[in-house]
Amino acid sequence: MKKQFALLSGILAIAASSHAQTVIYVNDDATGNNDGTSWTDAYTDLSVALNVNTVENAQIWIAEGFYTRFSSNQSFVIDNNEDLYGGFSGNETDLNQRDIENNPTILSGDVNWDDSGAFSIGNITLTENAKRIIDVQSNGDVIINGLIIERAFSTNSAGNGIGVSSTNLQSLTVQHCKIRENIGLNRAGLMYYSDVNNSEFNFFNNQVEDNVNLGNSAFTIEFRSTGNVTSATSTAHVVNNLFRKNTANNPNVGGTCGRFTNTADNCALTVNFLNNTVVDNSQGTNPTYTSPFCYEIAGSATSSVVVFVNNNIFYQNTGATQIMSQSNSSSPNAYVSTSGSWQNVQDFPDLESYTNTTVVSTSPFMDYNNDNFVPISSFQTTGRYQAYLTTYPTLALNYVNRLTQSGAIGIGAHQAADASLKEETNSLKVFPNPASDYIEINSDEIFEAFAIYTMNGQLVKSGKLESTTIDIRSLTSGSYVLVVDNKNHSVEKQLIIE
Repeated sequence: MKKQFALLSGILAIAASSHAQTVIYVNDDATGNNDGTSWTDAYTDLSVALNVNTVENAQIWIAEGFYTRFSSNQSFVIDNNEDLYGGFSGNETDLNQRDIENNPTILSGDVNWDDSGAFSIGNITLTENAKRIIDVQSNGDVIINGLIIERAFSTNSAGNGIGVSSTNLQSLTVQHCKIRENIGLNRAGLMYYSDVNNSEFNFFNNQVEDNVNLGNSAFTIEFRSTGNVTSATSTAHVVNNLFRKNTANNPNVGGTCGRFTNTADNCALTVNFLNNTVVDNSQGTNPTYTSPFCYEIAGSATSSVVVFVNNNIFYQNTGATQIMSQSNSSSPNAYVSTSGSWQNVQDFPDLESYTNTTVVSTSPFMDYNNDNFVPISSFQTTGRYQAYLTTYPTLALNYVNRLTQSGAIGIGAHQAADASLKEETNSLKVFPNPASDYIEINSDEIFEAFAIYTMNGQLVKSGKLESTTIDIRSLTSGSYVLVVDNKNHSVEKQLIIE
């Protein structure tokens, strides 16, 4: 299995640990009773599973496949606080057995199954697509995990990939998702407005790419505390995400990637924007919006927005002159703060004067031209690790341990393999080393899974350790890092393949 083994449990634990839940199965290839009680008898239509379910907080496990609706006005509606999990092959018994990368679960707006040609506003094969893919109408806590959400199309509506219709939703967690190629008036990727005190938005380990915003604002994703909230604290945690090639068609607007907004009186909105990679997004020319992200405040004088911007990389964002700017404030006496923002890397001047900002004139990535966004060596362990909360995912976007053994952290969403772990213990022996066909694992401990990475952090092989022998014949000659894991900790050893 590629990229999915016991190490992944750290990421999934955040989403899966909140409560024990009923499991409902969906598989578009199932041939059983179509009642959702098992993989054999799984629902073949996700919309039926959602419509029939009356159990609050049920987990809906969705096997790899292509799921869509029947008209442009239909969405997959979450109205009982269901949690959606994709990435299954259709035989798993535990969330940690998923292989998200090799089992793509696609929720598409292509209702006629006829999308073709270039993805653009002028492509007539897109015009009948669904206006919104997922519509959240719940009032509690919702998790969306391991899904590809793509190809919504609308010229007059917002919140097209994921839209929260209910302003009473308490929390939304989106994790391990690809939100891509959605076209909307604005907020083409995600829109979450909340009237609830102490609402929370968690956005972890996602890829937000190639979304198009058409109107007089952009903000591919937006979280907002709205006017009905009073004397409350709302929070957004945006961690380990890739924002890439999102655009605003209107040249007078910017903030292409996102905005965090507080329009409530006496409310504090706190945003933790941490270890994200923001690359190749296009801004407009309006001087108010020359940043990929914005924050807005329009409440009373006692309202506030506090933004912590740490360990992010901003590169090749056309028209960008700032990391995160304030937009459309109608309450100049309200409190706005970006103190506590550190260690960001960018290719434009540091107008915001964040602490220890690095301005680069060349690529900060190992191989930008080939989409390898692991940072170069000077940024691989120099992030501000104090900002990375213990509740955040334990793996980076490329499935490498987010924190090193020494407590250091890289900058950006992708973490390089941690060389400091190579000699962590003498109990693990690997032989032969150098090797050519097979290696043998010998240890006093029982390890459950393995992964092999290139020296710049790219995963090339992984799986369960069902025996002590690992077949490496598919790998080319070179130096690698072998990681073995038993859910309690991981150990790394350098591996030479001849």
